Amino acid sequence: SGKCDVSTGIGFLDHMIQQLSSHGLFDIKVSANGDTHVDDHHTNEDIGIAIGQALSKALGDRSGIKRFGHFLAPLDEALIQVVVDCSGRPHLSFDLDIPSQKVGTYDTELVKEFFANKSNNLKIIEAEIIRDEYGLAMSSRNRLLSKSGINIARNIFQILKNTKEHFFQNQDIQQAEAFGKELFNENDIEYDYLNFVDPKYFETPDKNQEKLLLITAAYVEGIRLIDNMEVIQ
Repeated sequence: SGKCDVSTGIGFLDHMIQQLSSHGLFDIKVSANGDTHVDDHHTNEDIGIAIGQALSKALGDRSGIKRFGHFLAPLDEALIQVVVDCSGRPHLSFDLDIPSQKVGTYDTELVKEFFANKSNNLKIIEAEIIRDEYGLAMSSRNRLLSKSGINIARNIFQILKNTKEHFFQNQDIQQAEAFGKELFNENDIEYDYLNFVDPKYFETPDKNQEKLLLITAAYVEGIRLIDNMEVIQ
């Protein structure tokens, strides 16, 4: 029904769990007493794991439920989209640009970790990028662009695609990143970053690892757009 009784010692985490309960229409009670005097990391991680395991246990063998689901929520200038597949194969695609490092005392980098731990223990797949026919990632920010700006923004997908192909051909991360940045320059698109990262920890990857993530942020008509592309070797 959406009843929530939560006390984690982390104000914004309490708020996130309340929203999950309210919009997900499930009752939840969470009480945690962690080492938040050090930082929020361990408590955030353990609660994500516990909620994921609790939801997985509640679903049982998953018989009689619908496997797929999606949810859209307009929040002022942002459009939040969640797509869920209760397939039993855990994976999280997280496409959320948070401009500030903290909300209150909560480190915003922990948001992804919370949902990753929940997903891995619930064993669901969340949130794939939806693109238009030319590859432009769907975002509420696109409506701020002119028609010309939309056409320019569609080049971002092609730049990611060409950068990915360059990496496959040369197996050199730094060369591929430099190649992609030059493509941005050739298209007169200002970029904030273009990097290959480890998809789990968003750190500098090993070029030999099986899965990489190519991420970018760029500016079109002053609007910051983000995108990413999986690179599976």
